[in-house]
Amino acid sequence: MKTVFLFIELLFFSSRAFALDGGGFPPASLNVYEHRNPAPVFTKSNNLKENSDHLAIGSTGRPNPKNLESQEYESWWRKIKTDPNATFAGIVAIFTFGLVCVGYLQFTQMKKTLEATLETARATLETADATRISGEATKLLAEATLNMESPIIIVQKAKMTKSGRETEEIFTSDLDNSPFIRIPVKNVGRTPAYLNNIFILLRVLKELPDPPDYFPVKFKVPNGMVLEPGCSNEIQQKYCHLESSTRLVLEGKMSLWASGYIAYKDFIGREHKTGFCFRWYPPEPNRMDGRWEYEGPDSYLYMT
Repeated sequence: MKTVFLFIELLFFSSRAFALDGGGFPPASLNVYEHRNPAPVFTKSNNLKENSDHLAIGSTGRPNPKNLESQEYESWWRKIKTDPNATFAGIVAIFTFGLVCVGYLQFTQMKKTLEATLETARATLETADATRISGEATKLLAEATLNMESPIIIVQKAKMTKSGRETEEIFTSDLDNSPFIRIPVKNVGRTPAYLNNIFILLRVLKELPDPPDYFPVKFKVPNGMVLEPGCSNEIQQKYCHLESSTRLVLEGKMSLWASGYIAYKDFIGREHKTGFCFRWYPPEPNRMDGRWEYEGPDSYLYMT
C-alpha cells in the first residue's frame, strides 16, 4: 500500500510540473526574495484596508512562504483549466490513479478467491480421506460378515476300508487286496457349499514334493453337488500299486500319502478350496491295524 501512495505522489508532482509556465520548473537562478515590494509608508491617514496587500510581508521585508505556496497552487489549478497540456496531464494522472486503485482491488479480490479455493480444496481432501477410511472400514466389515456366513469344508480323519460303498465300512490294513482310502468331509459353515471338483492322489514316496504337484486330471462333481451346513460326505480313491512299492511301505522304507483338495463355491459365487494330506503308518508289532495321520508340508494343508 505504501508503494501505491508513493506512485500517486509522483504523478501529482509530474502533473504540477506540466502546469508551470514553459512546461517545466522555474529556472534555478530565479530568487523570489530578490523582488521585494517597497516598504509600506504609514501616515496619519494610513488605512489598514488599503495596505492589506502588504500584510503577508514580515518585518524583514521578505514574502511569507505560505502565501507563495498558495499562489503557486492557484496558478497550477488555473493552468489545468486553461492549458490543454496541463489538462491532459491531469486527466492522465487521474486515469492512472484509477487504474492503480482497480488493480489493487482486483489483486485483493483475487487473493481472497484463491484463499477460499485453497480452503475448499483442503476441506474436500479431508472429506475424501474420511470417506476413504469409512469405505475401507465398511469393506472390511462386509468381508468379515461374508466370511462368517460362508461355507467351510473341513476334512476328517482318513480311513482304509475293504469296500468303497458307504454302507460297508470294514476297516483293513491289507494293502495287497487293493483297499479304498476314504476321507470324510463336512460343511461346518452357515451356508451351503456348492462342490465344483475334487482331487485325490495316492502316492508311495519317502517325502512329498513341495509345493504340491497336482496333476491336471481331477474329478468333476456332477451337477454341482450341494453340501448343506452341518452335512458330511466322503471322497475316496482305490489303492493300486505294485507289489514292490507295497513291500517298501510295509517295511517302513517308504510312506503312503493321500493328498488333494476340495474346490467349492459359496452363495455369491466366490471360490474356496480346502487342501489336505494324510500319511499312513503300517501296523506295529503290538497292533493289528495301521493308522492315518493328518500331516505333510504346509503347502498341502490349507483353507481358502
